[in-house]
Amino acid sequence: FWMLAATFVILSLVLNGTLTHLMPMLVDRGVPKNMAALAVSSVGVMMAASRVGIGFLVDRIFAPRVAVACFAASMCGIVILLFSESILLIFVATLALGLSIGAETDLLAYLVGRYFGLRNFGAVYGALFSAMLAGTAVGPMVFGVAFDAWGNYNYVLTASVMLNLTAVFITMRLGPFP
Repeated sequence: FWMLAATFVILSLVLNGTLTHLMPMLVDRGVPKNMAALAVSSVGVMMAASRVGIGFLVDRIFAPRVAVACFAASMCGIVILLFSESILLIFVATLALGLSIGAETDLLAYLVGRYFGLRNFGAVYGALFSAMLAGTAVGPMVFGVAFDAWGNYNYVLTASVMLNLTAVFITMRLGPFP
């Protein structure tokens, strides 16, 4: 329970903070507004595709492995946002973020069902989803405060990479389903 709670609070904080500030972040880095808007909209397209793809994958591959791949992809996307000014790589980063954002809620539901069973699903999922929503609420504020304090997103993106890496390591430690 606590491993899932930590993973999904961390991810929701990082991913929703990044997504909320993505447009100003890209414009601040010198990306033209029309290209930044296109990059941000690609997140939504990938989120939709991810929901279908993740369902397909977890039916065939051990779900924590799928989760590790998705969460590692978002970490790589954040690294790209931190260091790259290439428009092409920025699109790759936004697609990686969209993959992870689209997968996160579906993976949470799937993992809760597998680890805790259907009998306790409502209570466990409700508690973990509430924890995830706390991260969703706090993430954008953290990014905003960080930008106001330092005048750029570099420090909060660096911290996000470390937090995302922590979520990947926690997910790697999830054991077999009972």
